[in-house]
Amino acid sequence: MRSAAELDRRDLWIAFAFGIGALALRLGFLFATGDRAWPHSVWYEGDAPVWLQWARALQAGQPFEFDLPLRAPGVAFALAWLGDGLEPPFTLLKCAWCAMSALVVALGYLVLRGELSRRASCVASALLATSFSSYALATSLNNETPYLLALTLAMALGLWQSERQSFARAALRGLLHGVGVLLRPEHVFLALALLALDAWRARRLERTFLRRRRLAAAISAVMMFMACLPWMLRSHAASVRFNTLEPRPLDTASAAVPWSTEALELLRSLPAFAREGNFALATEEARRAGRTRVELADVERYFAQNFGYQPEPLGVWTLSSAKGKLDLALANDLRGDGGFSRAALGDRFDADPPFSFARPSHLKLYQHGDAHAFDSVRSDFGAWCALVGRKLAHFANGATLGLGARNLPFEFTLVRRPVDLAAPPAEHGLAWRWMLALGAAIGLALAWRRDVLSAWMLVLVFRVAVTIAFYGYARQGALAAPTVLALVAVALEAGLARIERARPGSARVGAWLGAGALVLVAALDVERCARPPRLQIAPLAPSGALAPAPQWGAGAFESNAALSIREGASPTASGARR
Repeated sequence: MRSAAELDRRDLWIAFAFGIGALALRLGFLFATGDRAWPHSVWYEGDAPVWLQWARALQAGQPFEFDLPLRAPGVAFALAWLGDGLEPPFTLLKCAWCAMSALVVALGYLVLRGELSRRASCVASALLATSFSSYALATSLNNETPYLLALTLAMALGLWQSERQSFARAALRGLLHGVGVLLRPEHVFLALALLALDAWRARRLERTFLRRRRLAAAISAVMMFMACLPWMLRSHAASVRFNTLEPRPLDTASAAVPWSTEALELLRSLPAFAREGNFALATEEARRAGRTRVELADVERYFAQNFGYQPEPLGVWTLSSAKGKLDLALANDLRGDGGFSRAALGDRFDADPPFSFARPSHLKLYQHGDAHAFDSVRSDFGAWCALVGRKLAHFANGATLGLGARNLPFEFTLVRRPVDLAAPPAEHGLAWRWMLALGAAIGLALAWRRDVLSAWMLVLVFRVAVTIAFYGYARQGALAAPTVLALVAVALEAGLARIERARPGSARVGAWLGAGALVLVAALDVERCARPPRLQIAPLAPSGALAPAPQWGAGAFESNAALSIREGASPTASGARR
């Protein structure tokens, strides 16, 4: 394994060139768009508007979503710290995201150079620098780009190490993993797996060095949890308040149907957030049934028959986000299409209600969503496997997006599913997809045989596992794209080596052709930025809608519907243009 000291000056200049080139491409893509002032973009809305609303609440000292740990807080706190007033245009903040994306390319080269040849590292970095998925992620204020930067830095500190592991470097690595957890909650499992891999790879070292390496891994794990501690304490206090403090006192004396003492005792044994709404509904149910008094048995029957569940207090400790079980339930409900779905939230009262902690059926999913997910698997394993297939298809769409601002070879025939990154329909660009998949598979076999890129392969396996367990997002595939492209580079280098052995000198011709192709992609980027296309954007389903969002800038819209994005001669439905 190559150490940081073995990287020569030429490698540093190459990394610098990749960083500058990637930044120029991303800034050109950003400034050619009509959505550059929005917090999100046509290609990827995600949670960017939510992060802005949360950041504004932080700056104003106001609670957001009861200050509960419903979402990973990293982006919201970063925006609150970086932004001044957080009013449009958000172009400068997007430039910061573009810079982070360019840093991922530059650092990625150096990390790959720690294990691969200069040629393979250059190929992988060039592909990542011109990847359309990285363009889209870099121009929307979401968590993927800062997360990739934190992950790349942590991997760099894990790869560039001597046998005498520096404890200061181990602590910094742990802090970076902590930042990753605060950006994406599932990262805690990947971080622990990467630290375990690092300790396992040190098994051949001398005993003294082995102890130092394992101690360094332990220090990293502790520092990761320490990085999350301030948020843990803040969310703990909020959860305790939510469980114990009623928003306003219950007016039991004015109830349409009086409650018995035992029934009121049961009501007051519930967590504070669940009392008022269920008091009103149980009272109304008793009134409609013609009862003169609400008894204990009536309240028990109300919960059992309507919801099959009696509200419990929320857990008060969490590392980053506490809605993992809810996401498991929603993502594995067999009525879903593999992407984001709210089907599991429907109950006898409402087919498509907004999430509410006060609704026992929703609280049950929040508290015990893992059981709901396992029930889905057990009830119809074949249907669940079909659901997983759809998830992985969405993942593959994001991992195999095209190159450059034109998204070659796909161009702009894309579908943006709810809360996801725009990607081509599965039937488009099959030759490109299979070529990348075959290259990645060959690269995986070669990397496994050579015992290189083990951390990168672990990232890919983890992303696939997260996709199977949770939502099938194209943006999950985009997070795995750096690994896919690195494996493709390994396969390409091996292919060029075989060609060189068969016909000396021909591999150099192939390398020049590849470099020329990437230069052509960059030149087409310049042309596309000079003449941005007009896009036609429309909901795929008649029930979908584009909601105007003028608060984010001219032509801005928000939509949780599945959207079709096509290049056309007319302006988009929202008035935004590229």
